[in-house]
Amino acid sequence: MPVYAWQAVDAEGRPHKGTIEAASDVGARQLVRDRGLLPTGVALAGEPARAKGSGITLFKRGVSSKTLSAVTRQLSTLIGSDIRIEEALRIAAQQTEGQPVATVLNDVRAAILEGRSFAAALGRHPKVFPEFYRASIAAGEQSGKLATVLAHLTEFVGNQEKARRKVQLALLYPALLAGVSLLMITLMMVYVVPDIVRVFVSRGAELPFLTRALIALSGFVQSFGVYV
Repeated sequence: MPVYAWQAVDAEGRPHKGTIEAASDVGARQLVRDRGLLPTGVALAGEPARAKGSGITLFKRGVSSKTLSAVTRQLSTLIGSDIRIEEALRIAAQQTEGQPVATVLNDVRAAILEGRSFAAALGRHPKVFPEFYRASIAAGEQSGKLATVLAHLTEFVGNQEKARRKVQLALLYPALLAGVSLLMITLMMVYVVPDIVRVFVSRGAELPFLTRALIALSGFVQSFGVYV
C-alpha cells in the first residue's frame, strides 16, 4: 500500500505532519481527518505535498465591511471555543443563510475539507477577503494562534467600518449643501435672470461683459439644462 506524507493543522491551528499508508490520497486525507486533524497537504512520500483542487473565484463583487466584521467575530468566538474550522464555517454559513456571504463560507469550507489550508481556501475569494486578511490568517495558522488573530481581525475590520461611516457622515453635509446650492442657482438661471434681462433690454442699456456672460449662461441652461 502506498505511503503518503501529510501536513495538517489541529483545531487550534497548530501544524502537524507525518506519513500514513492509504490506498489513495483521498483515503489518506480521510485517515488524517479521523485523527482529529485538518489536512492541508497530502502527497506520495518523496514528492512535494500538494493540496487538492484549483483556486476559483465565485464572486466578482465583494462583501461589505460590516458583514465581514460580523463573520470574523463569529468565527473568532467559535474557533476560540475549540470548535474545528470547518464546523465553525458551517455554523457561520447557517447563521447567514440567504446572504451572498453564506455561499462564500460554504465554498471555503468545501476547500478546507478537500485539504486546503484556511488561508488558501480564503484565497479563492480575493474580492471578499482582502490580502491583509488572508496574510493574517496564514500567520495565525503557522503560529497556532488562529483564534487570537481572528479576534484582532475582528477589531481591525470593525474599526475600518467605523472609519468608513465617519467619512460618509462627514461628506453628507457638504454634498447636501452643494446639491441645494446647485438647485438654487439653476432656478435663478431659469426663472430670475430672464426677468432681469427683459428690464435691461427694455431700457436699451449697455451691458457689461460679465452680465452678458450670465445672460448667455441662463439661455444655455434654459435650452440644454435638461440634457446636461
